[in-house]
Amino acid sequence: LSENQNALLAALLLGERQLLTQKDQALFRKAGLAHLMAVSGTHLSLLILPVDRGLKLSRIRRRMRLLVLMLVLFLYGCLTGWPVSLSRAVIMNAAVLWGRFLLRPADSLNALALAAFVLLAARPDCVLSIGFWLSLLASGSLIAGVRPLAGKLRRFLPFLSQKAAFIVAAPLCVQLAVLPLALSLSGEMTWIGVLVNLPASFLVQLILLAALAAIPGAMLALRGVTFLEPLARILFMPLASFLNLLETLASIVGRLPLPRIQEGFFQPLVWLFLAWLILYSCGVMTSFLQFFNQSISRCRRFWLKGQLALTAALLLFGLVHFWLQPPFTVWFLDVSQGDAILLRERGGQSVLVDGGPSGSGYRVLLPAMDALAINQIDLAIATHGHDDHLGGLIDLIEMRRVNKLAFPDGLIVKNDGLKNATAGGTIKPFSQMVKHAFPADHWQVVPSRDEGSDRLVRKALAAAQEADILVQTLRSHDTIQFSQETVMTVLFPEDQTKAAFAARWLSRPVKDGNTLSLQILAQIFDYRLLLTGDCTSEVEQALVREGTWPETDLLKVAHHGSGKTTQMPFLEQTKPQAAVITVGAYNRYGHPAQIVLDNLKAVDCMIWRTDLHGAVRWQVWPASWELSAMAGTPDEN
Repeated sequence: LSENQNALLAALLLGERQLLTQKDQALFRKAGLAHLMAVSGTHLSLLILPVDRGLKLSRIRRRMRLLVLMLVLFLYGCLTGWPVSLSRAVIMNAAVLWGRFLLRPADSLNALALAAFVLLAARPDCVLSIGFWLSLLASGSLIAGVRPLAGKLRRFLPFLSQKAAFIVAAPLCVQLAVLPLALSLSGEMTWIGVLVNLPASFLVQLILLAALAAIPGAMLALRGVTFLEPLARILFMPLASFLNLLETLASIVGRLPLPRIQEGFFQPLVWLFLAWLILYSCGVMTSFLQFFNQSISRCRRFWLKGQLALTAALLLFGLVHFWLQPPFTVWFLDVSQGDAILLRERGGQSVLVDGGPSGSGYRVLLPAMDALAINQIDLAIATHGHDDHLGGLIDLIEMRRVNKLAFPDGLIVKNDGLKNATAGGTIKPFSQMVKHAFPADHWQVVPSRDEGSDRLVRKALAAAQEADILVQTLRSHDTIQFSQETVMTVLFPEDQTKAAFAARWLSRPVKDGNTLSLQILAQIFDYRLLLTGDCTSEVEQALVREGTWPETDLLKVAHHGSGKTTQMPFLEQTKPQAAVITVGAYNRYGHPAQIVLDNLKAVDCMIWRTDLHGAVRWQVWPASWELSAMAGTPDEN
């Protein structure tokens, strides 16, 4: 098997996700298939059934066969490290087997209750595990919900036989039961993700069966039986095919730009609908009404009126909650040693300036987007080509979560010549950013002495080309307009034909990839936010001499607080009231430098740091603004 196939097989068989890349884990999560990697009773059933069949063929006595099966249960639990979901299945199956050993009747619902009791007694912390609740819900739904759901399916689809109805109802019932927790686990839900769980679950069963069939081939390979190697390869071919199909399915569904129900959007309404769907599908509502000996039609009318009233109240609550939110919010996300600034208009467009180092897209940006109910970034801006700014953006591009991508002018140029005549102008609205944007294959990287930056920009262009994302450049005086009250203006880099110092830098290979870092001013109502990227000391001093730096309310400190920037002439010109330093805890560069902290304190500027305060949020209203953080305030540190 290939490396990816091995990693996926380890996740499906043993629940070991560590070998999977962050990209693959994100794709399965976005496709709503992450729960398939939790080892559960399905694995155990597919293991026990063939073992039981083999023991019956060997004519071992009944009681001895039951003891062997219980031993197999114990050994498989040891092999997988006793995850919560598998422990539940082992206890349930062991209880049933022990009942058969003692010639006593066994009840599935009581066995499930016994498993829950034993797990909570032995491992009280399992109540905090998502696997515990997923396992209980899935098992309980199979025990209590399959029969009534199969009956409903036969009423709606009379051509289904009883056996076919049960085959369809079993996975559907499990999916409905685990839907709320699956939404909590992935942060979002798409209807095609719910539907794709049926073929995905079937594929997982095929993979488990193929893996069992491939065990002889694995044993032959381990023992070095070379003349039987072709047979071993043949045994592994179905397994590899099924793994490829599942991986392709997750990749396609996880990247589809479909409308998704985000956990952070109208959350009470989502939970209400899911609860109603589960109760109705599993026949609980009907059973409840019959228990009180009431007229089902009358109570259903009452239930419907109550549902409509509650839904209207929740919609009203959601609308009021929406309008109470600030019109504009800026998030300085904690991506360790890197920048990731998310600017978002209430109910409108979103711009992401940088994305942190590689892996931040999967680890930080995607969860943040899910929590904020952002399905796709309208515009991603890379201030320059270093990994701590561009790496996370590439992650989002590969996941198809970016609409358009922008680089600083001079970092990339059109293929038809070094003269870049495509930049400039006002970008408004976001949906019409095609005037100066072109497909990624129309661009090429300007060679520099910073090979790492050049290589990463080429990777970003290749990812944008694969994802069919338009690319453009930004330079001085370009504007990105959210609305009449909110405009982002590019301060640097200057047009090469207008600024002598920029032309001098671009006339030869650039030594430092930070040289062309974008400097952006965001005007939000009457307040200003200055985003300085990784501004170098030369650029900072040159713009100070030209008087380009504007006065600002909030400053994003340049280069994570490097001692070569944020000098007193710059601060005297910008006069910030507050500053945010995006920096990683215990970083090897010693950022932020003490001289930068001293300079900021000297101008009476409040300092916020992502290494101390976590993600920092700037909420802006027409007449005021407010800074807050996820892990404390400057006064507490």
